[in-house]
Amino acid sequence: MPGFIDRNQWKPFLDEFSKRNQMRPTRLEVVGSSIGAQEEEKFLPLVGVSIETKGDAAGSVEIILGGETAREERHLDHTIRNVEKIAPLIGTTGLEEGLGIQDSEDVKLRPRGGNDGDRKLDTPCSIIRHSRKTLIFLGKENE
Repeated sequence: MPGFIDRNQWKPFLDEFSKRNQMRPTRLEVVGSSIGAQEEEKFLPLVGVSIETKGDAAGSVEIILGGETAREERHLDHTIRNVEKIAPLIGTTGLEEGLGIQDSEDVKLRPRGGNDGDRKLDTPCSIIRHSRKTLIFLGKENE
């Protein structure tokens, strides 16, 4: 995802992205090495994308798709934790076609062996970083 947004600009960028693209139809995909490409939804309108800046969820991005009101039957809230990178997806024509958000999650793995019975596992553990990308593709405004 070229053209990453500086971390200190995430909030204003996401606010402007949401305003520019509000109610445009979307396709939401999550891509990761362990899951492949998973389409999470198709054609729901974009309500907004925001970042949490305080508390335990600081650094999490929330994507809200669906209707403008709570009465709309189709609705999706998708939260991305441990966000590392955010980039606009620019098409071949130079126009914004979506948004890419990359996250990561550290998974701690202990080697086999050690004294598991009384929890005295002094052996160091390995940390593997899993990375996923969440992609929001924007449809044409009249779709």
